[in-house]
Order: sequence, then structure tokens, then C-alpha cells
Amino acid sequence: MGERVRKSRLLQNLTIKELSKKACMSAETISNIEKSRTTPNINSLLKLSQALNTNNIYLLGTDSWPEETQGQIIYKYRMILGLSQEQLAKKCSLHKSTIQDYENNILSNPDTLKIIYTKIGYI
Repeated sequence: MGERVRKSRLLQNLTIKELSKKACMSAETISNIEKSRTTPNINSLLKLSQALNTNNIYLLGTDSWPEETQGQIIYKYRMILGLSQEQLAKKCSLHKSTIQDYENNILSNPDTLKIIYTKIGYI
């Protein structure tokens, strides 16, 4: 992801300092993300996407993420939407641990899965 952030920044002729102001993040954090020393949390990812006029799909490179299990699907689409487990749980009227269990392939109730898939736009 760091390389994608860097490429986006350079395409817009922004310095790290300029991007940090635009994204309301420290220049050090931007630098560490670009060097893949750190991965941004959901809020920072959203700020970067907005500041770079791009989306989470591009920055995360989710086009190459697998969708072989329900957990992979839920995690991928949750990240694309920029939702934490807690935020998705709230949208689905579930507990955060339930989302976590689905992402870890521990739970698999078809009715609940349909609710989650609908909320993340998979169905």
C-alpha cells in the first residue's frame, strides 16, 4: 500500500508535508506509510483516500485479495468501505465479536451472513 500512496502523492505533485496537511496526519506518519513501516488504521486510510482523491480499493490493492471464504469476503468489503468491525456490527445490529468471528470463519449462519453481505454490498 505504501507504494500506491507514494505514487498517488507524486501524481498530484504533492510533497509529504503538503499531503500531511491535506490529510490531517503527521508527515512522519505519511512517510512511514509510504515506506511500508506502518499500516494506517481505518480512519487514516479514509483521510488518505480523500486527500489523494482516490479510494480504498486502489490504496489497499483489494482487487488482488482473495474471496474464497466468508471471512475473506467480509474483511475485504469492510476495508473497501472503510468500516471498523464495530461500525459494521452496528450497521448489522450485531456485536463486534460476531463480526470478528465471521471474519475468522468461526460462525456461519446463512441468515446473519446475508445481513452482513447486504450491508457490505456483496449481495
